[in-house]
Amino acid sequence: MLIITPDYKLKTTKENLNDDIDGEDYEANTMYPNFLKTAEIADNQLAIVSLTYAMKTEMKHRFLFQQALANINTNTLNSLPSKYFVCPACGNTYTVAPKHCDFSLTDREIFIVFQ
Repeated sequence: MLIITPDYKLKTTKENLNDDIDGEDYEANTMYPNFLKTAEIADNQLAIVSLTYAMKTEMKHRFLFQQALANINTNTLNSLPSKYFVCPACGNTYTVAPKHCDFSLTDREIFIVFQ
């Protein structure tokens, strides 16, 4: 019988948020820009649009994680929104749903709501 023991360390919420911020930063500033260069070289317009949405969404996620971490650090966690609206086309996330997504122009009527 093979027993597998995962090698991981439980982290605090602050540590997890810092890791998440770093991950979003990498995706927004390195990963997606590199993907976009490849799509541009291939002249793949659909990929360019999709990757641009994804890159902008990662920037937005990074901001939301930074906001959550700042609220924890200043002990104002109760000021975080309790409802989020997510565009199903691109993943852009809002605390107040606009008429349509800023990135994909998707109508707010089909946004996914998380409470």
